[in-house]
Amino acid sequence: MTAFWENWRQRAASVQGVVFDYGGVLARAPGDDWSLYGLVEAAGLSRAGLSAGFARWRRAYDVGDLTDAEMFDRIFADAGVPLAASTRDLLVDVEQRGWQNLVPEALEFMRVLKADGKKLGILTNMHEEFYRNRYVENAADFRALADAEVVSGLELIGKPDKMIFDIAASRMGLPPCGLLFLDDNAANVEGARAAGWQSELFRLEG
Repeated sequence: MTAFWENWRQRAASVQGVVFDYGGVLARAPGDDWSLYGLVEAAGLSRAGLSAGFARWRRAYDVGDLTDAEMFDRIFADAGVPLAASTRDLLVDVEQRGWQNLVPEALEFMRVLKADGKKLGILTNMHEEFYRNRYVENAADFRALADAEVVSGLELIGKPDKMIFDIAASRMGLPPCGLLFLDDNAANVEGARAAGWQSELFRLEG
């Protein structure tokens, strides 16, 4: 393991279980070269407009109130930009594929923690469609190491709501104070802490 992962191993030494977010932790978040940006701009929506739309509608998507297609429809409608069905379908596919870049080092880190005797979990804001069609098979090796898995689109509630952390702690079979949650979103880290967990903001190296 690199020094980066060894540092996180040391941070986990005092807890009984470690729970991971998916996007930005177990899988790399799309970068500035994400092809979705070019497709959106070619369709007449600015990158800033897309970001604003994600900020407004992403949570509703994550908890299952909207499909991926409906989310894009609303983002474009907010900006007053027409969106052809064929373009929308392409955006949906590219957006979903952008979140499938799994991190091999994170998988190895989970194996090390498992060997250290830690219980492991995955707690993620993720739509049921992505979960079933993209995540289940693609992340099978990660899921096989998890003692518990909590997905917002299946629970119809998402981070940073306290209830989803309570659900995760119950499935882990551990008290919140004995769990370390790693997430790349500060609001989710604060939500975990408010629910009694130990939690740290996580940024992948490189």
